[in-house]
Amino acid sequence: MPPHSTSGPCRSPAAVVLLLVAGVLAASALLIAPPAWGHAHLVDSEPADEETVGEAPEEVSLEFDEVVDPQHIEVVGPDGDDLATGDPEQEDEVVRQPIHGPTSTGEHVVTIDLVADDGHEQQESIVFEYTGATAGAGENGDLTAAQDDGTAAGGALPRVLAIAGGAVVLALVVTLAIRRLNRAGAHDTSD
Repeated sequence: MPPHSTSGPCRSPAAVVLLLVAGVLAASALLIAPPAWGHAHLVDSEPADEETVGEAPEEVSLEFDEVVDPQHIEVVGPDGDDLATGDPEQEDEVVRQPIHGPTSTGEHVVTIDLVADDGHEQQESIVFEYTGATAGAGENGDLTAAQDDGTAAGGALPRVLAIAGGAVVLALVVTLAIRRLNRAGAHDTSD
C-alpha cells in the first residue's frame, strides 16, 4: 500500500463538528447584531430630503426605524436663522418639530441630535428647498407628485450588507466543515 500523505493535520469528526458549531454561532451573531451596530436610521421625512416645496411647512416630521430620544433640532434657513419653535413632539418613531414657516426662499437644513435606542449619540440631517408660492404649483401650493416623491436616505443598505456578509461567512464555514469531514472520513477508510 502506498504511503498516505495529508496536506494538513487530521482532525477528529468531533473537532470538526465543534468547529462547525462555533462558525454557526459566529455567523448568527453577525446576523443578529446589525441593528445594534447600525444605530437609528432616518427612513422618511416631511418635507422629504432634497424636496422642493412651494408652501411653507408648519412643522418638520422625521421618521426613524426605531424610537429615538431627540436632544436638539434646528431648522436653519438660507439667512442662517433657526426656524424651530418650542420642543419637538414625539409619537413612537416619529419626531415632529414645529417651525415658524420659512420666509426666505432657498435651501433649509434640518438637523437633529439624538440618542438612538442602543444608547449612541448621533446626528441626522435633511435638506429641503423652499421656493415660495409659484404659478406652476398645484391648488394648495404643493409641487407635482413627480417632484414630491423623494424620501430621506434609508438605513436598509448597511443591514442588508451585514446580513449578506454573515450568510457568506456561514456558507464558507459550512463548506470548510464538510470538506474536513470528507477528508477525515477518507483518511479513516484509507488506514
